[in-house]
Amino acid sequence: EVINNNVGKKFSDDHEATVLTKLLVKMMLQNNPNARIPKTEKQKERWIDSLEKIHRLDGYSYDQIKKAIIWSQNNDFWKANILSTKKLREKMPTLVLQMDRNQSKPQSRPMSRYERTVSELDRLYQEALANEQEGNYQTD
Repeated sequence: EVINNNVGKKFSDDHEATVLTKLLVKMMLQNNPNARIPKTEKQKERWIDSLEKIHRLDGYSYDQIKKAIIWSQNNDFWKANILSTKKLREKMPTLVLQMDRNQSKPQSRPMSRYERTVSELDRLYQEALANEQEGNYQTD
């Protein structure tokens, strides 16, 4: 439920989307003290709004969103790619699948050389895809 108060803020400070946006910002700053985070109220509202849409429109629970934030910001690849709630919303389906895949892997045995190769190729593919979407093309 959207909360409107007299200050013109769309979401209260204790709204789930506000709390999770603050968590993402905090973790981004831990990863990179120079991270580009929202400074103005309008920017903060946009970030919170994007996160709220992940819940309201895309159908993810706030718990799923929290897990995706924590997982992505602790993952070497994703922490460099999830740098806003807009990007989090865009990549949420992929993040959920990757988190599930990583949790369902049996931890009892080491990966075979084939599995390590496939995993590395998948990581490189995901990185190239993200770079392409960001417009970071490498030309020779």
